[in-house]
Amino acid sequence: LIYDKAKKFALENSFDDVLVFNSEKVLSDAIIYNVFIVKENQIYTSRIKDAPVDGVLRQFLLKHIRSFTIIEKALYKEEIEQADEIFLTNAVRGIQTVGQIGDSKLDNRITLNIYKEFISLLDKTMN
Repeated sequence: LIYDKAKKFALENSFDDVLVFNSEKVLSDAIIYNVFIVKENQIYTSRIKDAPVDGVLRQFLLKHIRSFTIIEKALYKEEIEQADEIFLTNAVRGIQTVGQIGDSKLDNRITLNIYKEFISLLDKTMN
């Protein structure tokens, strides 16, 4: 039900997606994506106990990305608003960059590095 409400809110406000928070006001995920934030060259994503969907691509990145350590932790609205970068993952749609949150434009340098490493790992598994 929460995802249906979030989707309705996104559509009514012409948003591409919205973030979903649990009852403790900790980030769970987005409507159809897992959420990763970058702050000071460190990557964070929600802990499973905070109720995100344990997505296939999320699991893959946590297990296989070597250029950065991805830390699972409770993520609050303030941390997301102060992120240097945000990217979203979904097994069907891949890695999506977030260009802006609120009035803040976001960089995507580290996200693009993660994307390149992900594609390289896919190439290796396909060959």
